[in-house]
Amino acid sequence: MSKAIFKSISENIEDADNYLKLADYYVDINLNQAYLSLENAMFYENDPDKVKNIRMMIDEIKKSGKISVAQSSFVILSFRNLEYTKKCIESIRITCCPGSYEIIVVDNASGPEVVAWLQEQSDIKLILNEENLGFPAGCNQGIRAASEGNDIFLLNNDTVMLPNSLYCLRMALYSDTSVGAVGAMGSHVPNGQKEPGMDTLEQCIDHALRNNIPDPSGYEKKVWLVGFAFLIRNDVWKKVGYLDERFSPGNYEDNDYSLRIIENGYKNILCHNCLIVHYGGKGFSTTTNNQSYMDLCKLNNGKLNEKWGFNVSYYGNPRKDLIDFIEKDHPDHNDEFSVLECGCGMGSTLIRIQYLYPNVSVHGIELMERPASLGANICDIELGNIEEIEWNEMEKSFDYIIFGDVIEHLVDPYGIMRNCRAVLKKNGKVIASIPNIMHYSVIIPLLKGYFPFERAGIRDYTHLHNWTMSNIYEMFDECGYSIEEVKCSVLQKAVTDKFIEEDDWIWFQRLIDRSETAEEWQFNAYQYLVQAKKLD
Repeated sequence: MSKAIFKSISENIEDADNYLKLADYYVDINLNQAYLSLENAMFYENDPDKVKNIRMMIDEIKKSGKISVAQSSFVILSFRNLEYTKKCIESIRITCCPGSYEIIVVDNASGPEVVAWLQEQSDIKLILNEENLGFPAGCNQGIRAASEGNDIFLLNNDTVMLPNSLYCLRMALYSDTSVGAVGAMGSHVPNGQKEPGMDTLEQCIDHALRNNIPDPSGYEKKVWLVGFAFLIRNDVWKKVGYLDERFSPGNYEDNDYSLRIIENGYKNILCHNCLIVHYGGKGFSTTTNNQSYMDLCKLNNGKLNEKWGFNVSYYGNPRKDLIDFIEKDHPDHNDEFSVLECGCGMGSTLIRIQYLYPNVSVHGIELMERPASLGANICDIELGNIEEIEWNEMEKSFDYIIFGDVIEHLVDPYGIMRNCRAVLKKNGKVIASIPNIMHYSVIIPLLKGYFPFERAGIRDYTHLHNWTMSNIYEMFDECGYSIEEVKCSVLQKAVTDKFIEEDDWIWFQRLIDRSETAEEWQFNAYQYLVQAKKLD
């Protein structure tokens, strides 16, 4: 029944009757979502008598004392760019149900024109700073000014709310008590939150009118959410606390806050069925040049890693390049299969697979304690060393085993490839990413007498084995597999480090053009992506 209602909403997002039907569907399942749907029905209803009836239903639910829905406090930081701030605030007024929100604006010393306009707005709480305190500190000011009991919605001022944007986010936030925060798709957003093809406001509006629907099939668990539109449940932010101001003037405070939400036992949910326009970079672009911005990002990324005690990006980014093998095998996203990831980090690849394939079962093993403990709050992850576990005693079997940047760290990679056959189902497959020691960024310095070890990349000092394409084929062949497909990740040719000079390309090209050397593509391959099938 719910699918039919969602389809009807997508055909006419402003039809109040659809939300009444949805409220009736949820009344015995999730009273919070029933309440939110009634509220949305009242927002779209034009008939005064019907509005009165809906209000009576809302009051009845409130009197039951069984709902926990709170208002949303929009916290918007203003720094210059008045035209964007105007658009943002006006979009809230137009698209959000009156009485469901309040607007708090923190102005970081924008100047008299911006301040004058903000002071004219009667429906906002305004905080005026005499100096630019940055994003985290400014947001914390806004959070402190929020009405008691309200949820906190951190919203960039270079955004435009669209029809049902707030409604869809609140429906996700109250879909389960385990949800701590929710985020939206945007027109210019990283982290898998960019909705493709949204180049104009008109395209975004058209998309929202067809897709901003509260269908839970569009909910994806995420390790972190981008803070351009970040709705946090009241009881969660009270437990987690304020944004960490060590990241001022801004960047990576949203990654940090998302991890703190997970650390406290809650989930971050990305709503694929909620679009918010995000023009992107309008705050920092007025205060920094591109190099300064990149330097700031590098500095704050370092602060994030130092705070958590591990490389957050390395252990927290999903491996789309490895998931692509599975998607090629399973064009039907209703397929049922099982996946084990060895060295799964915080589980970002596994939860991405779960979103793409709702019927899949996933399990992860991670050697590092901190990423494993965080990931265990959102995914089936165990702490362990794959070179010490008894593969024959594992109770589960799998269709896929993923080794993303793992094989080069193993003491006995051949042994692991043989042992993991015990838990691979018939025709099961291994998917792996393996760095290529023949890459030009290694060979050119090596021929000049240098092999500098690094903290990451091909020359990572923790690598115990180095691999070429022929070595990879040899290992899988000896261990009972047949390689089905090999892909290469390739870096754009450039001066990649201080050991490569512009003139080096001339003599290196002459060298690899010789008939005695391997084919040129093997020097350009930075990493090999391999899918190998178990042989009986």
